[in-house]
Amino acid sequence: MIRVTGQRTVRETTAPYEYTDENGETVKEDIRVRYFVRTAKEAREDRENKLRQYEESKKKPDAPPVFFYHMDELAKRLESLPDLEDEKGKPFPITPDSLGMLTTANLEAINNAIEADIAPKEQPSK
Repeated sequence: MIRVTGQRTVRETTAPYEYTDENGETVKEDIRVRYFVRTAKEAREDRENKLRQYEESKKKPDAPPVFFYHMDELAKRLESLPDLEDEKGKPFPITPDSLGMLTTANLEAINNAIEADIAPKEQPSK
């Protein structure tokens, strides 16, 4: 028997990450991304929020584009980024403000890695 406890499931994947090292060189390497698996209810709420934001953005043609990796949403989704540290050498905090310090390319890579990890995989034919 499987007991449903309400504890959130955490999965791990990797994402490409680009940064500038101490020598001013651009470095690309994979980082670990630990994220919470969404419940059906959370997935429905996320979809409804994205649709609502899209509809609101259409009413304001001068508004900036609606990005799918809003800091608030990604902060709720991430459990940790174990390979990143803050300026004091401590684990990188997962908050909207701290995620705002990352480049949009890195945020997009993190989000894409999560989406690719949860996407249905092609099964080999028998």
